[in-house]
Amino acid sequence: MSLKQKLKIIYSFIRNPKLRNFNKNIGKNVYIGKHSFVNKRKFLFVSDRVRIGDNFEVKFYPSFADEKYLCNVTIEEDCYLCDNVRILCNDSITIRKNVLMASNILITSENHGTNPEIGIPYGEQKLTHNAVEIGENCWIGERLIILPGVTIGEWSIIAAGAVVNKSVPPYEMWGGVPAAPIKRYNFNTKTWERIK
Repeated sequence: MSLKQKLKIIYSFIRNPKLRNFNKNIGKNVYIGKHSFVNKRKFLFVSDRVRIGDNFEVKFYPSFADEKYLCNVTIEEDCYLCDNVRILCNDSITIRKNVLMASNILITSENHGTNPEIGIPYGEQKLTHNAVEIGENCWIGERLIILPGVTIGEWSIIAAGAVVNKSVPPYEMWGGVPAAPIKRYNFNTKTWERIK
């Protein structure tokens, strides 16, 4: 690693004083951009050689409406998350190795309850939650949303603007609202083939 890269990593922690205190959860050679915010640093685990852009935001909800939740976010080695990635978490969110993420992405493992019959406003109902996992070597496009309970298989690609509300098998390309399969990688022909 060059001196310039080392200085950039040190500078990212100097200009983000709130992030300096969770060194025990942060691997080596990690860069986190300016204006980043994590409300409960002890629940965030970042492995080695991760690059995160500006305005990174993680909000944990370990308790809400008199309920307690086990929550954590793990970002494994060699991931690159661009600017304005936002994570809302009251379950487990795992981003596996070598994931590439564009900007303006929301990943959430929680949602408010939606029962109109109990007489409690939606914003005050108990949270529903389900773990999220993004497999190794995925490419996550610009301006998209990944909802609770989704698993994205390894080497998959999610097109820009998608809303992913169900799990994506490995080696598939998905897009749209809600996201649906577009192409699948064919190992025999060595090409991405349209799914009919």
